[in-house]
Formats: sequence, structure tokens, C-alpha cells
Amino acid sequence: MINILYICTPNSIHDIKWMSYFAVQKDKFRVYSIGEEQCVLSEADCAILKNNNIIFLDLIPSYSITNPYKTFSTARWINKIIAKFKIDLVHVFVPTPLALWLLHIKKPYVITTRGTDVLVTLPNLYNNRWKNIKSFVFFRLFKFVFQKASYVTSTSYAQIDSIGKMFTIKNKILIRTGVDVERIKEINEYSEVNKILKDKQFVFSPRQVNNPIYNVEMQIESIKLLDQSIIDNYTFVFINKNNMNKDYYSFIEEKLNILSSQIGLSFLLLDSLSQEHLWQFYKKAKLTIMTPISDGTPNTALEAMAAKCPLILPCLPYDSDLFDSTCLKMYSNTPECLAELIKQALFDYPQSLIKDGYEKVTLLGNRFVEMNKLMDIYLSLINKKEL
Repeated sequence: MINILYICTPNSIHDIKWMSYFAVQKDKFRVYSIGEEQCVLSEADCAILKNNNIIFLDLIPSYSITNPYKTFSTARWINKIIAKFKIDLVHVFVPTPLALWLLHIKKPYVITTRGTDVLVTLPNLYNNRWKNIKSFVFFRLFKFVFQKASYVTSTSYAQIDSIGKMFTIKNKILIRTGVDVERIKEINEYSEVNKILKDKQFVFSPRQVNNPIYNVEMQIESIKLLDQSIIDNYTFVFINKNNMNKDYYSFIEEKLNILSSQIGLSFLLLDSLSQEHLWQFYKKAKLTIMTPISDGTPNTALEAMAAKCPLILPCLPYDSDLFDSTCLKMYSNTPECLAELIKQALFDYPQSLIKDGYEKVTLLGNRFVEMNKLMDIYLSLINKKEL
């Protein structure tokens, strides 16, 4: 039995996907998780963790260098649970700031990056490390934990390149979250979509509207440029996960309401969907759009490809092996470009992109294949420890 402690965001759908793959293998793994206090867990979140056999322990204070007493007290608590539950290895998802707890842990550990953490946050620290003392200190701490990691895994090649420019790491490997291609393929019941949309044609925006990094503002600006025939015949569907960042959500909602009154825009702002219901929306959507300002390998895009849904991605350095010739990509991150591609996608989307997208996600974005790479890492660390 291998006992794993995950330091993570326990209600993150991506973290749950990684943890649950091992947690459901009850004869091989026992999975524990902790997170920081800014993550607010609902009863529904706790139920999801329990249903996936993930043992949630507690939320801890955020790591602080200005309150060393609280930080060291929390570190002692972490080490006590490591001893109590006979933890064999520790795995941190999205290292900024969670990886700093690894400064106080002596077990083998793995760090997983997913996008903005190593494409934006850490490079900003790196570039400012000689400009202010805070950036210098934090960058040095992150450098130490990264370079002591048994493995660092990343979900895109761009992340691996970014890490290599900042740190010297002995073991770096590409492991994408991956999607359940076969389960998505088998979806043939659409009760949730039909209940909400009642057979209306719709354009789907699955990234959270309440997070500015997903740049839903640009999607709204592009809608203003669309032909009235599109506005009249399509509903635009957005996701508002957990209703966090309420001020920004209200800002987006107001913009949509203005378009509704000015041009007759039909839109929906849905609360978080279950995984099965989300797949229904991909399979019934006429088009899926995402426009983040930075990204790794988005599972939302992989799920759209697995659902054989037309897809538009922004002009970002996505992995070419997955995203070249498998979707429409914006040539510039502007509302004008997005509006042009929306029109093309709705009226003349190349079927070859759908075919190639499905084949690529099956080969290179399959959750079963990707998580088995991680299992090999876990087993190698345990075998080394036993030797």
C-alpha cells in the first residue's frame, strides 16, 4: 500500500481528476489531501472527495514568511500527519504558493505545474528578483524546492521550457491531465442540456467567467461584431464556477445584460456543471470558445475535441502535437479576429479538424495513459526508498 499526501486545491476539478485515479485503486493506494484556507469547501465538495475515496484532512493557513510562528506551527502539523498516516510521498499541484510547504518536508516529493504558475507567476518573480527583496526571497525559496524535487511534471511543453530557463531540475516530464475519451464518446443522453436550452442552438464558453485570466470580456466584445443572424439564432452559454470573485462576475453579467437589451443577445450564465453534464454540453454545442490570456494544456479543449465539437483557441503557444490542425486558432487576440472565426466555425468548420482533433486527443490526451506515467513515477520513488 502506497500512502500519498496531496497538497492541493481540494475542490479543483483538475486536482480531483489526478487524485481520484489513484484513490479508487483501494488495494494499491491510500490518498490524503490538504489545502490552504483560501479554498472554501462546501458540503458538496466534501461529498465529491469522499465519493472518490480521497481522505480530506484539513485546510491550513497560507504560507507566510512574515508570520514565521504560524508557518512553523503548520509545518509541524503537516509532519505529524505524515508520521501518523505513514505517508510515503508528497505531491503538490500548482506550486505557487503551495510548494513552499515542501521546505519543511523530508519525504520524496513531486511538483506538478499546469500553466500560469510557471508561465507567468514564477517568471515575474524571476525577472523582479533583483528589484525588490520580497521577489528575491520568494524566488530563492521556490528555486530550492524545485531543484530538490524528485520529479517535476508539467502539462505542456511551454511550461517545461519555462522551468528550464529558471531552474536546474534533474527529472522533468510531460504529463497532461488527460480526459476520459471513451466515456465522452459514450455520452448519448442529453437531458440536462435539453432541460436548460430546450433544443436551442448554442455557443459554449466553458472557462470561468468570474476569473479575469479567461478573458471573457474579449468574447463579449466579439459578440458585438457578429451578424444579427447569428445573434438571432444562437444562445451564448457561460460557466460561473462557485460564484467566486463576485465583483468581476457582476461586471461580466452587466455587459451581457446590456447586449441583451441592445441587440437581443440570448445568453445563459450557468453555475458549475457536473462532469457528465459538462460533457453533454460539449457534445451538443455548435461551437466551443476559450480565450485565456495564459494557458497550459486545457482539459476544456481536450474534452471539446473528444466530443467532436468545433473549437476556437486563442493565439498562445499551445503544444503543436495536440493543437496544430485540430481546431481553429486565433491569429491575433482581438475581438475582430474572434468574431471572424466564430462566423467561420458556425457556417464552414472544416470536418478534417474534428477528425484529426479526435485522433490526437485519443493518442496524446488520454487520461488513462497520462496517469499511468505518473503511477510509474510513484512506483519508482517507492522502490528507491525501499532500496
